[in-house]
Amino acid sequence: MGYKLTWMYVWSQKVRPTWYRSSWDITTAVQDQSIQPQSISNNRNITVSSDGYHILLVNETLPIYEYTLSTPRDLTSTITIKTKSFTSLGSAGYCSAVVYSEDGNYLYVHFWEQYWQSCVIAQYQLNTPFDITTAWNAIASKMITWAYDIGWFRFYDNWTKIIWDLRDNSNIFTWELWTAWDITTLSNLVKQWNKGYTQWFAISSDGKNCYMTDEYHSNMTQLTTTTPYNFTTSTSKTRARPWTYSYGIDVTADGKYLFVARKNGYIYRYAFTELS
Repeated sequence: MGYKLTWMYVWSQKVRPTWYRSSWDITTAVQDQSIQPQSISNNRNITVSSDGYHILLVNETLPIYEYTLSTPRDLTSTITIKTKSFTSLGSAGYCSAVVYSEDGNYLYVHFWEQYWQSCVIAQYQLNTPFDITTAWNAIASKMITWAYDIGWFRFYDNWTKIIWDLRDNSNIFTWELWTAWDITTLSNLVKQWNKGYTQWFAISSDGKNCYMTDEYHSNMTQLTTTTPYNFTTSTSKTRARPWTYSYGIDVTADGKYLFVARKNGYIYRYAFTELS
């Protein structure tokens, strides 16, 4: 008699098998890979695509780096490097966060307009999915008047909500979209909770675990909640080094890994233990 696999929907309805039950626990996560595909002078963030084949590193002054892996989430596999420059849509500013749509047909880039004290989220169409070099001019954009730049953002709830953190600020916000993926339909800004002063931020694909690094980029705190994307009431745990000088963190959609980026372009992979 054969075995029957069951499947579940996670992270914007991305499908994966249920045989891997992640602990999501940073205190037991083990660093198993590291690499510096490209020397970068001032990396600001890291994004791993939902399928695990693509990694984006965001630099304030240089192009966005896109690494395509021959094996998903495996830093030891063959890596193809591409770059793309995105200019600010308003006054002189810089890019601080970026994310793909689930299917890779769109790229969302956040620009911090320091002169005007505002944020711009631009939506670009990719002619080839997950290939930033095929991005057209921005097909849509949304300006947000704010005194801080966005450090991390993701879509959730069938792509009808965005959750983001404000770097150098203490608050996490959500914004609803009347039409999935369409940032021009943003509405109903809601403050979710106060996270304290942190620099880098990420949320697990099940919405129940939040990871934050402190202002010195070394210690990492994990909040765990039973209500997805609501960390008002949660438990916490902290792991100190070796998260030294992290400049961006992200959690893979399959729940297996935490990726940590250094300012100089080094990428570290930490494996979560599996629940029995």
